[in-house]
Amino acid sequence: MKRNLKKIGFGIMLAVFIASSFSLSSCKKKVAPVLPPEGAFVMADLSEDGSKSLPEVGSENFLLATGNVFVWTVITTVAMVVPVTAYTSALQQEPHHVSGNKWVWEYQFGIGFKIYTVQLFGETVDNEVNWELHVSLTGEIDDFVWYTGTHNLEGSAGQWIIYKSPSENHEFIQIDWTRNSDDETGTIKYTNIEAGNAENGGYIYYGNDQAGEFNTFFDIFNKGENNLIEIDYNSTYHNGRIKNEKYYLDDLWHCWNENYIDDYCDTPTK
Repeated sequence: MKRNLKKIGFGIMLAVFIASSFSLSSCKKKVAPVLPPEGAFVMADLSEDGSKSLPEVGSENFLLATGNVFVWTVITTVAMVVPVTAYTSALQQEPHHVSGNKWVWEYQFGIGFKIYTVQLFGETVDNEVNWELHVSLTGEIDDFVWYTGTHNLEGSAGQWIIYKSPSENHEFIQIDWTRNSDDETGTIKYTNIEAGNAENGGYIYYGNDQAGEFNTFFDIFNKGENNLIEIDYNSTYHNGRIKNEKYYLDDLWHCWNENYIDDYCDTPTK
């Protein structure tokens, strides 16, 4: 009899333990994935200090540098205005749990007179987070997947694939990025991956993690001309240098000082 009572008591304890364990696991709070910061999607600009004005002459090197960066700025701000605005707007929103490890950011934003409806899905799968942006516009766009992305759990490296438009539903730009949350430095690279485009394989690569006199760099590869342009820049003092063999007909650095005036390059080879 005592043995039976012991068995019954053990069975009750085991049942209570299993029930409590199940209850704790089922009540465990789900945590939404964290969107990478804006710098993991939007490249910084190369522009003059607002407190200074450009001199009327003598700024060839700086203007050449900004002109080449501007070409990609147009692509990443004008041609990609909807996905870029959708991403920066998402950073201001709160997500809602869908199921499992999947969350959604649902919101609207306007560009001109058009109001876009967005669903940005984020899901943690194994050791990475996957993203997918759905965009709708009444009478024009119905649930178009404008970009997909993935990054590691640490949020230190990832990739985005941007599709060109609802009317041209194919891969357009690939963005590869890295971030160091300790000092807010990182890199971002936009590569043209549009099939059949003469610039397929062309890219702009930006980083603000360099040591030395120039803490920022832009490498721009023009695929059509098979030409690499290298730009180094000091984001504090605004002096910099550019190397462009197609333009200067040499493999030398061409510099500008903090006032954007062309200057002698007393700098070592990169």
